[in-house]
Amino acid sequence: MSARAWIGKRLRFLADRIDYKGAPRYLGYSVTIETDESVPRIREDGRGCKLWYLGNAEYEKAHTEADSAEEDARREKGRQLILTAMTDPDPVKAGQANAEWWQLIQQDR
Repeated sequence: MSARAWIGKRLRFLADRIDYKGAPRYLGYSVTIETDESVPRIREDGRGCKLWYLGNAEYEKAHTEADSAEEDARREKGRQLILTAMTDPDPVKAGQANAEWWQLIQQDR
């Protein structure tokens, strides 16, 4: 190992000790993309690109900001309203669906 690599490794170790909650974590797996396969292969032997995830603080933040079930339900409701507004033969029902969909869009802003 070169002196530069050793210094970098030691600095990373010290940074992780100082800010333990924010330090990235190594999963212990790596991934390779084989030429004859269409999907990436997850490996345990360390060959390929190592998989890391964010430290505890960033990890929790990412999960709270991710799509929740409530947002998925709202998105599905919007899809159903668009479908009703565009395909329903009854113009009153289609107009109501269009108005409800517009209100849903306004709430998201």
